[in-house]
Amino acid sequence: MRRGSHDRRGPGGTFALLGALLVTLLVLAFLQYRWIAQLGEAEKARGQASLEEASRAFCDDLDRELDRALAFCSAPLAQPGDEASLVSARLNRWKESALFPQLVSDVFLARTDDEGRVALFRVDPSKGEALPCDWPASLEPLRRLLPAHPGPPLQPDLPAIVVPLGGPLPGDLEAGPGGGPRRDFAVVLLDLDWITKTFLPQRAKAHFGGDRGLAYRVTVLGSAPGRRVLFSDGPDTPPSDPSTGDVTRMLFLQRSFPEGPGPGPRDHPDRPLRHAPAGPGAGAPPRPGEPDEGPRPPRPGEGDAWLLVVRHPSGSVEALVGGFRTRNLALSFGVLGLLGTSALLVLASSRRASRLARQQMDFVAAVTHELRTPVTAIRSAGQNLSAGIVTDPDRVRWYGDMIEMEGSRLSETVARVLAFARIGSGKQEYRPRPLNVAALVEKTLSGYRLVLAEKGLVVETSVDESLPLLSADPDALELALRNLLDNAVKYGADGRWVAVRATTSKDGREILLTVSDRGRGVSPKDVPHLFEPFFRGEDASTGGVQGSGLGLAVVDHVACGHGGRVRVRTERGKGSDFTIHLPVSLGTGDTGGAS
Repeated sequence: MRRGSHDRRGPGGTFALLGALLVTLLVLAFLQYRWIAQLGEAEKARGQASLEEASRAFCDDLDRELDRALAFCSAPLAQPGDEASLVSARLNRWKESALFPQLVSDVFLARTDDEGRVALFRVDPSKGEALPCDWPASLEPLRRLLPAHPGPPLQPDLPAIVVPLGGPLPGDLEAGPGGGPRRDFAVVLLDLDWITKTFLPQRAKAHFGGDRGLAYRVTVLGSAPGRRVLFSDGPDTPPSDPSTGDVTRMLFLQRSFPEGPGPGPRDHPDRPLRHAPAGPGAGAPPRPGEPDEGPRPPRPGEGDAWLLVVRHPSGSVEALVGGFRTRNLALSFGVLGLLGTSALLVLASSRRASRLARQQMDFVAAVTHELRTPVTAIRSAGQNLSAGIVTDPDRVRWYGDMIEMEGSRLSETVARVLAFARIGSGKQEYRPRPLNVAALVEKTLSGYRLVLAEKGLVVETSVDESLPLLSADPDALELALRNLLDNAVKYGADGRWVAVRATTSKDGREILLTVSDRGRGVSPKDVPHLFEPFFRGEDASTGGVQGSGLGLAVVDHVACGHGGRVRVRTERGKGSDFTIHLPVSLGTGDTGGAS
């Protein structure tokens, strides 16, 4: 009764433990999700800020040098009249301290005449001379803009720096076209080939590179309209739409000069050369506590600026962080799932061990009962015979048969327990030798006839005479057959019929030993567990059938030890068929060990 109450409390405690475990895992999963989401947002902000900083530094490398070159070119002339030598001297001074002197490829002077025509002169910086030359095709768009030149000094579409050099030429006080004084312009042509093939790749590697190359797709688009690709490198295809980039910034901007078309340099060429002033307006990093407002609103003419477009190969920084977050969540939930599965397995193993312990206790009780019953019967019969209470010869013979039957039952129980003990310890060995199946069946039945007769069972035997010799351990196979007979007597006695058949399979590769009964059959839910040690179905528990739960487990091990298997076919209320399949081709020298 105590054990029954324990069984009723067991599932409740198990469900409570499972509930607590489930709640704990759900809480951990929720906290993990929130933490990873917050970490992802922080990583996204950090990545975006880092990308903005790298993009700003990339733009500064070009724009700062352009600003410094522009400061020299656009400063007022101290003594007008010798523009070529003054521009040459300024550019030479600029190149001496420039970080990227290769930026400039050619220098020209554009001079207007009385009729508004513009003549072009190529400046030789080494000699300080300006020689007449034809207008290159690349400068034709600029020729149409001069002499008024209302645009900004930086011309990204050429690319070039174009600035007026001051007032009217010496000795010429006539008004130029439009009523204004005649103007001369310095045209500093930049080396587009060097910028796109050397400067931009170097700066991209410096600011966006890693150990395995560029981590981002870095693209520089030319001025509008058209925005052709001037440079693109990285692990992704160039973006067709600049708005798809993680960061888009303008290049080729005049940052260190006040707004307006007129010159207003902050660096005079006659003073020591210095960099353009730092600050958000100059493209330098903001001062501490000063927010980075990103690219400022465009000034007049900035619609033609170059564009720097930076994009991550995954599509965007947000997509990258989203991928990381998804992988982290999958990993975290996988670990939690593994933890939960492990806990469930431990719990299931604990319950299985508890159930196995109870089955073993039931086994001990059942074996004790099975041993005590024949021992008691044998002792009672022996006492009656020794005391002379039974003197009638027929009664004496009956007592002798009973002693033999109970002794046989006792021997079978002991043999079954010993066989299972050897199986459990892994020391069971089978010694096969040529075996006549018909003789095996006859020997097994002859030793079991008293039990069958006591139960009043009709035994039907069918053995194929053409069966080949079987290589098997006769003792182990006889024990397996006796266990099947014992199982048929216990659970099939209601049908009053038992059959033993020995045949070959349809393909002739196996010998089939079948024991059938017409009893109550096996419950479908018990069939998968029939060959488990200590298992006893619901019929055994409710019907008061004695047994240890080892018989079919021993049968299964004997069959497997001989390279065969056991199959059961049962129908509720109509009986069961247990068949041992043994391979005919088993060699005589083979031995089977415990599995």
